[in-house]
Amino acid sequence: MKSEQERKTGETPMTARQERQLREAQALRANLLRRKQQQRSRPAGNDRTMASAASQEDR
Repeated sequence: MKSEQERKTGETPMTARQERQLREAQALRANLLRRKQQQRSRPAGNDRTMASAASQEDR
């Protein structure tokens, strides 16, 4: 027995659990990408080494 949505699109409608899992997976991936971009944009090391590097550039 096919549902209305399945007849129209040829896809089975997602269950609420599947939708939640999909949203969670997308959120995790977005967080991971954001974290990677932040790591790339700031140099490795703590704030103290960054501050000392900045003060050396000023001289």
